[in-house]
Amino acid sequence: MAKTKPSVFIIESMRFKDEKNGDLEGLVLQQILHLSGKKAEYVYIRTAQELEEVLDQFYDSNYRYLHISCHGNPQRNGADAGHTGLLQIRDDGPAYTKRTEELFVSACAVVNKEFAKAVIPDSECQSIVGPSETISFADAAMMWAAFYHLVFKDESRRDEHGSDPLRTGEDS
Repeated sequence: MAKTKPSVFIIESMRFKDEKNGDLEGLVLQQILHLSGKKAEYVYIRTAQELEEVLDQFYDSNYRYLHISCHGNPQRNGADAGHTGLLQIRDDGPAYTKRTEELFVSACAVVNKEFAKAVIPDSECQSIVGPSETISFADAAMMWAAFYHLVFKDESRRDEHGSDPLRTGEDS
């Protein structure tokens, strides 16, 4: 895998109601990362065609972290549990994990053993992080902001030691 940039590419897709209410966790996250001096690209999508186009942009960016923000469906299992009002994020490829080093999914009850089994074997994804249970919008935004703060704090160790504390469990 080519050397990637320690930056976050955020893809978000929500229901019309969420858009109207301004409940866009990915946008909030991008703004928080920007305030802390971190590079984060944010793209809002509504269709599967837009998802394909935006994934090409992600691949071309060579960013290390792909963050997908959408709703989850606790009644579904595996890689088709992520969805929005208009777009079902499924394991048809798994297109969204090819050439993805780190995948972060902000969607209720999506990240579980079934999801990992559906995504990891056919991708270059080395880790998947996300909630395995229902989480509120506010809790998700706060959790991801703190999570990325710690990830970027450890980036200097990754560069210094050639290892990734996120994967190896090293202390900072």
